[in-house]
Amino acid sequence: MGIMLRNKLRGRIISIYTMELLIVILGITIAFQVQLYYEGNVEERLEESAIQKLYLENELNLSEFESLQAYRVNMEQNTRILLAILDSPFKNNVDSLSNYLFDLQRISTPDLQEQSMNFYLNSNFTINESALAEELISLRNLYQELKDLTDHYWEKKSKYFFDYLKDEVDFANRQILSIQKLSSLEFRNDIWSLFLDEIEQNRLYKESYDMLIKVQELTDVALDSKSD
Repeated sequence: MGIMLRNKLRGRIISIYTMELLIVILGITIAFQVQLYYEGNVEERLEESAIQKLYLENELNLSEFESLQAYRVNMEQNTRILLAILDSPFKNNVDSLSNYLFDLQRISTPDLQEQSMNFYLNSNFTINESALAEELISLRNLYQELKDLTDHYWEKKSKYFFDYLKDEVDFANRQILSIQKLSSLEFRNDIWSLFLDEIEQNRLYKESYDMLIKVQELTDVALDSKSD
C-alpha cells in the first residue's frame, strides 16, 4: 500500500514538473515570437524611414540640377561664341571680347546631397530593393565622376583664365586693359580645352539628372510597397 502511494505521488510530481516545463518552454517560445515580430516591425519602420529620407534627398538634388540647367547651357554657348571670336577678325575687338569674356567668370557646381544615399547603400535594406540599390550605385558613380570633373575644371579655369589674364583684365570692374594675351594662340587653345570640359560637364549633368529621375521613380515604388 505504501509503495503504491509512493509511486502515485512520484507520478503526480513528475506530471507537475512536466507541465511546468512545458509552460516555461511555451512561454519562451511565445516571447521569442513576440520579439521576432517586434524586431521585424522595427526593421520595417527603419527601412521605410531610410527610403523616405532618400526620397527627400533626391528631391533636393533634382532641384539643384534644375536650378543650374540654364547656367550650364549658357556657359557652353558663351564659351563656344568666345572661341569663334578668338578665331575671327574680331579677336582684337575689345567690345566683342567683353560681351562673352566676363560671362565666363562664374563657376557654379551642384551642391549634391549624398548622406541618405550612402546610408541606404551601406545598410541591409538593399536586399529587399535590389533594383533600387543597383541604380543608386550607378548614380553615386555618376556623382563622383561629375565632382571629379568639376574640381578639375575649376583648377584649369583658375590657371588658364583667371591667373593667365590677371595682368591684362580687371575682372572686378569688367575691363580689358590689354588684348595681348587674349589674342594669343595659347589662350585660344586653353579656352578650347575649357570648352571640351563644358561639353563633358553638360553630358554628365544630363546623365545624372536622368538617372536621378529613374532612381526617384524606384524610390517612390519602394515607399508605396512599404505602405501597403
